[in-house]
Amino acid sequence: ITLAGGSLVIGAADAEIVRITSLEDDSVGINEDGAASVPAKGDWYALRLTSGTASIERAHISYGGYDNRYGQLVNDGAEVVISQSDFSDTYTNIVANGVMTDIHDCHIWSSSYFGIRHSGGMLRFAQNAFDGKMSAAMYSSGGESQDGGGNTSESAYASIGSTRNSGHSIIAKGLVYSLSGLGIAGSASLDILPGSIIKTASIPLNISGGTVSVGADEGEEVIITSSKDDAAGGDTNGNGALT
Repeated sequence: ITLAGGSLVIGAADAEIVRITSLEDDSVGINEDGAASVPAKGDWYALRLTSGTASIERAHISYGGYDNRYGQLVNDGAEVVISQSDFSDTYTNIVANGVMTDIHDCHIWSSSYFGIRHSGGMLRFAQNAFDGKMSAAMYSSGGESQDGGGNTSESAYASIGSTRNSGHSIIAKGLVYSLSGLGIAGSASLDILPGSIIKTASIPLNISGGTVSVGADEGEEVIITSSKDDAAGGDTNGNGALT
């Protein structure tokens, strides 16, 4: 499915779940071959949104996508709001490059690479649960990344890198963040809110312009520590007691 204008609505509040999945997925239908085939990531390509607006609510999208760059939902230029939905069984679940991608109250799991991959436009995300081992729960390499808080993951970082010359990004309590060479320049701004945990093995932040705010007079402390520090945010590098 490609949206190149207009409006797309999938699902609604207090309604039955909309399932978008593989033809081979016998859990929601029968392709009449018995156990001869099983669903797998990449069985179908993607929902691609290049312009217009989209609302996705109470959906479960699975077994789509194409490698780590192309998620099973790809926003390449639209304004998209996603809520109360599940994304699972793929390489990268959501790619956010559009005008605005707002993801909240979702369950994002079983991603070989990224739960969310963001490289342009505005990404807002809050109250999402990222489950299972993945390269990063959220990986941002450009645009505005605004963490609204309440996001959780037992085993995956959120990662932000590259230089931002404009826009406003936010790091909040919930996910553990990995910063490596994040640059703030020009008119860009970054807020690191109370309770945030940042782990790093290199230079986490290069400031050559813009504004950076860390913590507040009141509230929980901000922790900036080694990627090997399991006392802060748990064993997010996944190597147990080795480091």
